[in-house]
Amino acid sequence: MARKKQPRTRRKKDSFARDFVLPLWFRVRLPLLLIALALIPRLLALFDLSDSPIYLHPVIDSQTYHEMAAQIAAGDVIGHSTFWQAPLYPYFLGVLYWLFGVSITAAKLVQVLISAVNCYLIFRLAAKVLDRRVAWLAFGIAAIYGPFIFFATELLAPVLLNFLILLAINILISYKASSRPLKTILVGFILGLAQIGHGLIAAFIPLLIVWLFYFHYRGNNRLLPGLKSSGFLLIGFLSLVAVTTVRNYAVDHELTLVSANVGANFYLGNHPNYDSTTAIRPGLEWDECIQEAAVHGQATPAQSSAYFTSKAIDNLGDDPLAFLGLLAKKAYLLTAGEEIKRNLDIYHFKRYSTVLDVLIWRHVIAFPTGIILPLALCWMIFFIFKPPDVQSREVWLLLAFVFSQAAAILLFFVSSRYRLTIMPMAIIFASALIIQLVAPLRSGKSGKIAVQVGLIVVLLLSCNIPRIEQSPKDEAENLFYEGLAFAQGGDCDTAINLYRAAVDLNHNYAMAEYNMALCYGITQQINLAEQSLDSVVARNPKSFMAKLVVGKAQLDMGNREKAEELFGKVLQMNPNSVEARINLGEIFRLKMDSTQALQYLRSAIAIDPKAYKAYNQMGAVYMENNMMNEAERCFYTSFQLNGSYAKALINLGSVYGTTGRMHEAERCFERAVEIDPNDITGLLNYGAVMLKQAEPAAALELFNRAVMIAPETPQTHHYRGVALLSLRQTPEAKRSFQRALKLDPDFAPARQQLEKMGANQ
Repeated sequence: MARKKQPRTRRKKDSFARDFVLPLWFRVRLPLLLIALALIPRLLALFDLSDSPIYLHPVIDSQTYHEMAAQIAAGDVIGHSTFWQAPLYPYFLGVLYWLFGVSITAAKLVQVLISAVNCYLIFRLAAKVLDRRVAWLAFGIAAIYGPFIFFATELLAPVLLNFLILLAINILISYKASSRPLKTILVGFILGLAQIGHGLIAAFIPLLIVWLFYFHYRGNNRLLPGLKSSGFLLIGFLSLVAVTTVRNYAVDHELTLVSANVGANFYLGNHPNYDSTTAIRPGLEWDECIQEAAVHGQATPAQSSAYFTSKAIDNLGDDPLAFLGLLAKKAYLLTAGEEIKRNLDIYHFKRYSTVLDVLIWRHVIAFPTGIILPLALCWMIFFIFKPPDVQSREVWLLLAFVFSQAAAILLFFVSSRYRLTIMPMAIIFASALIIQLVAPLRSGKSGKIAVQVGLIVVLLLSCNIPRIEQSPKDEAENLFYEGLAFAQGGDCDTAINLYRAAVDLNHNYAMAEYNMALCYGITQQINLAEQSLDSVVARNPKSFMAKLVVGKAQLDMGNREKAEELFGKVLQMNPNSVEARINLGEIFRLKMDSTQALQYLRSAIAIDPKAYKAYNQMGAVYMENNMMNEAERCFYTSFQLNGSYAKALINLGSVYGTTGRMHEAERCFERAVEIDPNDITGLLNYGAVMLKQAEPAAALELFNRAVMIAPETPQTHHYRGVALLSLRQTPEAKRSFQRALKLDPDFAPARQQLEKMGANQ
């Protein structure tokens, strides 16, 4: 009997139907190819930006992260106070410095590589959630998206955060009801890492738990599997938060989950004068604002955070309608095509890179974000209003992340840097809309997309309404940070010119004038330095921070009477100023008034038991009075309170050297030089110990380093001459002593050595 021929069934097309099939060899190599393609514009931009003054001399948050990372790489892993900022990024940077040395270039190369990997993760996510056509387009946009490239070249967290977020969501997209608990724990762990790098990630967790419940309930109509998955997620997430909480409690005996800046940021971001408070940058104004809590007796990190949180809540309660209006304003800013600065102005510093100049600009349209955001918003709106049966739960996961992060940003303040975590999803959504519009346009059925096109036009106009009004104050700030970078690089003349230009644009720019005074002091233009310092105080009569920093500068210049007067005024305005008391203690120590010095230093410790600088000054008082046991105890306590404070370790080494414990002294100086390789006092003391232990070659190496760092300091040349003399390199030693005398004709040790050499010839 003949078998009945079965009719051929046509395979049902799905969302991947029109995807072309890639050869296996190509698919295996595809990740590397995409990463390599994305690397090209990033490496070009990094090469361009190497001419920027801030490339090797980071400023603001980048400088803070760099310094903290260097301390971590030097061995100070735990730290000695509650984290002020989210700690993940400085630890990540610290690991890079530990592996490659304290190399900013190496760190930035790793970051541009991670940024390129992020482009591949965006491709992979888009392919899983939508289709490969969307994925290819999303990859192309991400590869040349200017803000991604800019932040990849800065020592800031967004690149690392985007990597963790994209990794976690890629894993979640492949989540199945039968998935092992380890996968959910891993997702929680990755998101926990992101949380300790950016405190807003926690806002995603509640929505993710809802998504997990929905996922399981839709599959088997049971709630228990969703409950279990949520529990595993929280185990992974909270384990990282628990680590930072325990660490913070261990060092300060106060409960702070991740970082202590939450309260201050919440206060600044919800202040009635939002534009003014969010424009405050590190400096006098910032310090004065943060010190407000200490003025009211809330000196510890946890107390300060609670103080500002309470103050912000009081402001909200006093005028809830104004708060709602502020939220609306922040939502308007969040959808801006312009790149709103938090630290550096992208539009100013991108000019150092031809690549970034092409990829980021604002002329009618704020490119590229002013195009991506309207397209993404349009696609999101149409997706949300689709019938539920054609909606994708995977897309809802991406939307949940976007909504959670947008809401969290609105609770604080808006900036391009914080919005960057949303942009991978926005790029995917914008790509989906473009692909969606192509088919009707090609087939001539543009009428079907008329509503979408109309909405796109409205959103394009809305998102590209200018939100940022560039003012002379903003340009002054840009010049100030360039000057700061040049000053860090040792080019004080260029720094002075930039600071002066900043002051010309903003006559009340106290930090620019103060830093200009410091540069005048370094270049021995003492009269100009004093004029600038006096001007800072005169222009800021109500600022105790202005008096504090100027007093410190006057003290460093040897003007003790002026410094004492200024610190006294600081205490009148802020009796809880620990720094003023420490500086007054130093002044009275220099006056040989040990009783008064100890009184100020003890009062500083009474206010802040962790005032490590006060212990260091107390040790100096005791050492000068030949009370070596007390001095040793104070220096040791100072270093225990701050393991990165090289001065305390140098002083402790001096105590050991004075009391004949040369091996202990050597260990102290060696560690001090590891902590701060540029500390001249540490290098000279370490070299002196090597000489006493009959190791002149090792001493000479240290003295040579000191000469390179401080060629205008007579002591460095003198000690180098002593080491050379020990090595019987008499002509070279003579030249070193002569160089010391040329720098300071009254430098007696070098003169005595030359006289002794002349007598022996």
